[in-house]
Amino acid sequence: MMKYVSSRSKKALFLVILLATITLFPVIKIGLKNEISSLTLRAHFGCLIHPGTDSVTCLDRYFAEQTRMRGATDAMSELRADATRFPEINSGCHQLAHVIGRTAAANGASLGELFSKGDPFCWSGYYHGAVEGTLRGRTLADLTPAVLDATCASIPNTTDYFDFYNCRHGLGHALMFVSNNDLPGSLARCGELATPANAHICANAVFMENVISTTRDHKTKYLSSDPYYPCDIVDGQWKKDCYLVQTSHMFALVGGDTGRVFALCAALPEAEFRPDCRESIGRDISQNTNYDAIETATLCHKADDPAAERSCITGAVRNFMAYHRGTKEAEALCGLFPANSQVMCKAEISLQSAYYTGETERP
Repeated sequence: MMKYVSSRSKKALFLVILLATITLFPVIKIGLKNEISSLTLRAHFGCLIHPGTDSVTCLDRYFAEQTRMRGATDAMSELRADATRFPEINSGCHQLAHVIGRTAAANGASLGELFSKGDPFCWSGYYHGAVEGTLRGRTLADLTPAVLDATCASIPNTTDYFDFYNCRHGLGHALMFVSNNDLPGSLARCGELATPANAHICANAVFMENVISTTRDHKTKYLSSDPYYPCDIVDGQWKKDCYLVQTSHMFALVGGDTGRVFALCAALPEAEFRPDCRESIGRDISQNTNYDAIETATLCHKADDPAAERSCITGAVRNFMAYHRGTKEAEALCGLFPANSQVMCKAEISLQSAYYTGETERP
């Protein structure tokens, strides 16, 4: 037989349940957070080690979905944390940041809004992706010099060198993205920008996109077993921009052997661009070592002569500053070199700082 429960007893039972819920809510919340972390971990392992999985496409989709569900700020925070745990994510973090920026742009936010909420992690890939997403659906014919210049005029702080650089660099990525890696056509559009500085910032991104597109869905045809291609066939005005990133492809060709890449730069037929090639080595090894100052300094010391080492240091210092958006880590790197190289290294920090603050106009 069912017992009668009084109104007073019902109220007492309700209060007990309410008190228990309030007491246990933090525990439940922590449990849910841990479960989400566990799900995230399993999702990454599914992308990275499951047989037959295209890990690059899988991670692209994962971070795009995280951006749609949680917003770009949370997605970038997760990417930053994951890059320290998963080498595969760290090596591709720039392109994954592109994915987050492109996805955020698809939500309809203006480029100004996207930049105001930006994150400079991993070479400012988020900003470059935001520009790509803003221009997505256009063609090279649509992207006239007036359209490209107006795109960057819309960002909130046009006097901030990071924003100035990242937008114009993003244009180069966007040109390659919308044209399915039409390298000559993209360079032609860069050349039409308002100033030579803007044109070279744009062109550097065109070549960067060319060397990192080998595993994405818009693969390039402008790479080969020739370590110097396409730098050796592009117009003279673009050669420096090309060689400043070309060693990413060289490292892939020689299995990551730094000594062999130094040798390739030393044997470069266009001798005037050998310093740029070696500077590119410094940029690459700083990324490949996850910005470990000791490892970076050790690898730069593999250079075949002091001039080559100095070029490597220059590239590494510039990349440390661009990655961390500051000087602290670059200064620590400089402290690991011999006294004469330290002087040059610190001078490079001062020069780059002057560019960032607008005290000196970048050539």
